[in-house]
Amino acid sequence: MGVPTAIIIMIAMIMFIFAMAAIIIIKKKKVSLKQTVDETPVQKAYSKDDVR
Repeated sequence: MGVPTAIIIMIAMIMFIFAMAAIIIIKKKKVSLKQTVDETPVQKAYSKDDVR
């Protein structure tokens, strides 16, 4: 009983981690999509100053 329950718990933890990561990525993409219109001139100014 101990080994299967441990495997199930590990799978559940991995699924929760992936779900949290997906939610964070979706939130960042939504915020970035909203902010790209406002921050494009700022990013262009910084890109002119920064030499990469």
